[in-house]
Amino acid sequence: AFSGVDMKKLPPTVGTTFSIIPTIFWSEVKVQKDLRRLFSSYIPMLRFLGSNNFYGHIYPQGSLSKVFQSVYDESVLTLSGASDLNVDFHYFNWPLYLKTNSKDGIIKPFHFFFKYGVFNMGQQHYETNYDISYPVLVTLKDPAAFGGEGYDFVFALEGNIRNNKPAVGGEFVSAISPPTPRLACDKNHWDTGILKTVVVDSFTKEPIEKVKIGFSIPEQDDCQIGLTDKKGNLESTYPSVYGGLVSYFKEDYLMNYLPVNTYQYKGNKSALIGFPVQGLAKEMPAKVMELHRLKAINVSVKKRNLEKCIAPLKCKYTLDPFSITTILLPIPYKDISCEKGKEICFFDKGLFGDKKPVATIEVNGSISKFNNYYFSSSSKNLEVKEEAMVILERISDANKKIIGETYSVSESVKGTQKKEIRLVPGIYKLTSNMYLNEKVSIPDEVRCTNYDILTYTEQSCEPFNGTNMTKYVNGMLEWNTPATYFTITPEQLYGSNDLEIFLPSQNIKGFPDKVNWTSEKCQGFLCLTGAGCAFDACKEEAIVINGKVIEDIQVIAEMNNISRRPDIRKALEPRFI
Repeated sequence: AFSGVDMKKLPPTVGTTFSIIPTIFWSEVKVQKDLRRLFSSYIPMLRFLGSNNFYGHIYPQGSLSKVFQSVYDESVLTLSGASDLNVDFHYFNWPLYLKTNSKDGIIKPFHFFFKYGVFNMGQQHYETNYDISYPVLVTLKDPAAFGGEGYDFVFALEGNIRNNKPAVGGEFVSAISPPTPRLACDKNHWDTGILKTVVVDSFTKEPIEKVKIGFSIPEQDDCQIGLTDKKGNLESTYPSVYGGLVSYFKEDYLMNYLPVNTYQYKGNKSALIGFPVQGLAKEMPAKVMELHRLKAINVSVKKRNLEKCIAPLKCKYTLDPFSITTILLPIPYKDISCEKGKEICFFDKGLFGDKKPVATIEVNGSISKFNNYYFSSSSKNLEVKEEAMVILERISDANKKIIGETYSVSESVKGTQKKEIRLVPGIYKLTSNMYLNEKVSIPDEVRCTNYDILTYTEQSCEPFNGTNMTKYVNGMLEWNTPATYFTITPEQLYGSNDLEIFLPSQNIKGFPDKVNWTSEKCQGFLCLTGAGCAFDACKEEAIVINGKVIEDIQVIAEMNNISRRPDIRKALEPRFI
């Protein structure tokens, strides 16, 4: 219950991970301290079923009640014969015996690394065998003895675990033996010259002490080279192989890897491993290896709206009950002619007057036919009921020769909230969706279809249903191509406390349900089919048309493409403050 592949927990009896390089190890000394602390808390929970001070407990129903109840029930010793006694168990953080299948006091996994072309795969198998012996103080109390004076009878018992199982009487010889080291990781067989590595902080350029350096041998093993000193320096021989991978691990830093063919240094050929870096002190070597420190930074989200204008159809309806056509055919003359009307905008267009829309949707059958969407470069805070999910995924180091550890972070931000995340410099993908947690309605309307029959036009109109949504996706961004990745430099990250993310957002709440408009109703006179009327009399008639149309939803499907346009991509660049 207290173990797992996590350095904050006890080593697991069985576990598997799939990392290029193993990064999780345990000191047997620390494991012993953790066990002593655990026993101090849980041994007093042991209870003697038949004792005077036995008590039971039933956990209330809940998601984990069965687990809690099981742990509680396992603490009951199902014995009898102490109905007139209080029985207590204690462990006061005394020294205990611990032996595991560690090597040199370090518990680590069996590591397998496979490399084929550009494909790399690592696997770690954790299997910890525990031998434990620890003392338990048992106290029997008889409060009624000696006429109510009572007495305590105190003695010790020893708890024993062998190979992860309760020890059977007389079987106290451990079957555990540490694994035999592979030849490749035996330092006596490392045959290169001295290879020197100096590890520095990517921002401060200061040396980093106690960086754990490992070396992965393709299809064989993972070797521990050692730790850097106060000057960030480690000098050592290495196994001479092709396709080796040097790993650099330090807590609170992103793990980095460096491919090195150490076979070229076989014999007495020494070398300095790393890359030239600007800004180093004069006493530093020509080449170093940089590690990026994880930096806590506050992330917030702002939006840049997609606003809307509509260019409705301006329609003219002409009727002539006295048409010449009626003399020849029993068909009344009817003419409907429409043209694109003046644009109506639902925002202050201002400087947008000479700009082209970033998207246009034509709605057939609707008077609100032409719907144009314009990108506003001014930023706004998210509203209280708006929520954005931001995902930052590190693709690579800015230095493409370094294989950085895979790293990603995600966070949900509402309104003007700031959420703390941890980042490192590098090249990133950025994806985000924004939701409006509020009812959004698109009203009903009437849509018409014109049919041309012989020499006149007939219009067929039908009601068209709108929709009601309790939640609306109003923003989206996906920078997942090399052309849209963004780079975080050490100077940007470590010199800032805040990161602002900008999202394109469809301002659906800013679009009115209905808009006032006009059409022309005309009376024609002496109209000839196919040639028009000799003259007509027209007057404007007020009508109401839709400001929102169901096709507005299609804009969200195009939002990712809109966010990748170079001009808009530039306006959405995240900003460090």
